[in-house]
Amino acid sequence: MKDAYRIKKVKIPLSELKAGELLPFTLLNPQDQVLLSRGQIITSEFVEKLKKDGYSSVLAEILEEDEGLVAKEDISPEMKKKTLENMQEILEDLSRGETPSIVPLEQKIYPGGKPLLLYP
Repeated sequence: MKDAYRIKKVKIPLSELKAGELLPFTLLNPQDQVLLSRGQIITSEFVEKLKKDGYSSVLAEILEEDEGLVAKEDISPEMKKKTLENMQEILEDLSRGETPSIVPLEQKIYPGGKPLLLYP
């Protein structure tokens, strides 16, 4: 399965980098080398070093959700509802100290012996 994200690169002026802030994306130089990874704290020393090295901006590597690649729902709403109801019954049995039987569970999921549609 393909990733559900695509990478977008955006030019960010150094003036937008604020010391003390958590970096929500990875910063790259023009050669796509990592300058600072996502999740790290921006320091004033880091920004000053970039300025000293001649940078006026950096590239931000941003992950965007790609709706065309996101998996669609594979389970029908009816099957979900039935499964949640059965799970609730099992949890209630367990909370009363009873051992739930899974044999009737199959009969509940497939009423009348006919499977519910998994794919709507």
